[in-house]
This record gives sequence, structure tokens and C-alpha cells, in this order.
Amino acid sequence: MPITVTCREFNQKASQMLQLSQQEPVFITKWGKIVGVLSSYQAYQQREAQSLAEAFASGHAAGDLDDALDADLARIRQQSARQRPNDWGQ
Repeated sequence: MPITVTCREFNQKASQMLQLSQQEPVFITKWGKIVGVLSSYQAYQQREAQSLAEAFASGHAAGDLDDALDADLARIRQQSARQRPNDWGQ
């Protein structure tokens, strides 16, 4: 069951909240809206590793993004060259 505390409770019992966050996330509310989450570092690392694994498993080749950026840059350079007349020799 998730733990939800107000900002005031969190400020008054920070040490206890740190201990609770080792078991499960602690949601911090302000005026009835969740404004923060306190989680264990181990849970954070697991989520980061999972996100990284999902990114690599997405099916995109490693160079796809670089190729797309290179194509955009080449297109911008071509448009820029067409807009400016070359008058260096005059």
C-alpha cells in the first residue's frame, strides 16, 4: 500500500520517511496534490537500468539518430546556401 504524507509531515519526520522509503515509495503532497516521491536508491537504480534496457531493446539502430541529425544539418546548409548570394569575388 503506498505511503502518502503531507509536506508538513515530511518536514517533521524526515528521518522516519527515509526509513519508510526503503520499503516502498513515499508520496509527498502539498494542498492535496502529489508534488514529490521519496524512493530508495536501490529502487531508483533498478528503474534506471530498466529504462536503459528498454531503450536498447527499442529496435532502433545506434546510428539512426546521428543519421537523421546529419540529414537535417545537410538540408539546412543547402537552404542557407541558396538564400545567400556568393559575392566574395567582387
